[in-house]
Amino acid sequence: MTYNKLIALITFMSMVIPVVAHDVLLEVKGAAFLPTSEIFRDMYHYCGNFGGEATVGSGFDHVYGFGSIDFLVKHGNTVELNNPTKMTIVNFALGLKYFVPFEHGDFYLGLGVQPTHLTTFDRISAELLVLQSQWSCGGIAKMGVIFDLPHSLFVDLYFDYSFVKFDNFGVDAGQTPVNAGLLGVGIGYRFN
Repeated sequence: MTYNKLIALITFMSMVIPVVAHDVLLEVKGAAFLPTSEIFRDMYHYCGNFGGEATVGSGFDHVYGFGSIDFLVKHGNTVELNNPTKMTIVNFALGLKYFVPFEHGDFYLGLGVQPTHLTTFDRISAELLVLQSQWSCGGIAKMGVIFDLPHSLFVDLYFDYSFVKFDNFGVDAGQTPVNAGLLGVGIGYRFN
């Protein structure tokens, strides 16, 4: 084995062993997307949000890191002209959670950053379609309770609040908030 391969193997193992040695939770999630913006609600109403999340013990007592991706697609109508519109949101999140264990699971609180991609596709007339697409970065606050099930499975009941604003998006040249509560449930597997 060459020296470079040995260094690569040691580096890889030094990254994998700490993850294996700690608590790891993998889950799929579904939630009701509850927008706080009145205009957003008028156009798209409420909708479903789906995704996955990985949570890994950090080695510090009760502190975990998390990473997630989720998305939603919703059809609606514009407020002024009642034209058909379609919205797609893809959220990525990275942050920390603080776990408080109890007999049958864990309570948790968390905060993180959330890069978000928003795309809208509006039909203005039969000939005119408007596509807008933009990235922005906001934050996410999390709270929930994880109930342990047999065979290392768990159920996660949670409420997340996502806050992100897009500059110069849409009809008005100001900021467009895409803030929303996410009330949902996840099911997953716990490696510990």
